[in-house]
Amino acid sequence: MTEEDKRPLLLIVCGGRDFDEAEKMSDAIKRMRPFVIAHGGARGADTLAREFATAQRIPQLRVDAPWDVGGRSSGQRRNRLLLNTALDYAAEFRMRVEMLAAPGGAGTAGMVRFAMAAKVPVLQPWATQ
Repeated sequence: MTEEDKRPLLLIVCGGRDFDEAEKMSDAIKRMRPFVIAHGGARGADTLAREFATAQRIPQLRVDAPWDVGGRSSGQRRNRLLLNTALDYAAEFRMRVEMLAAPGGAGTAGMVRFAMAAKVPVLQPWATQ
């Protein structure tokens, strides 16, 4: 195990608004054992992550999209801000960052691309199902 692997995990969760597999989401998060969970505050995967974090008393970072002022691009802009906020938070508290991506659409795909470009490991356990 490397020194990086020993650091606490900040887990970014993303996925579709229609994702409703709470048990699978909980199981995936439990296996990762995060110290902090970051999400975008939307329904679906984000809500399941929030509910898990609340039930387990895991600290959360929530970055909502300001749809009323940002228009249609708010989701992608929020996703970039969520990733950057998580990376800054993790750097400040010496955490490692990984992403758990549930099935979703274009927004989820964009978030995964942002993470991969930032060299954040992305776990997609539902991708092969």
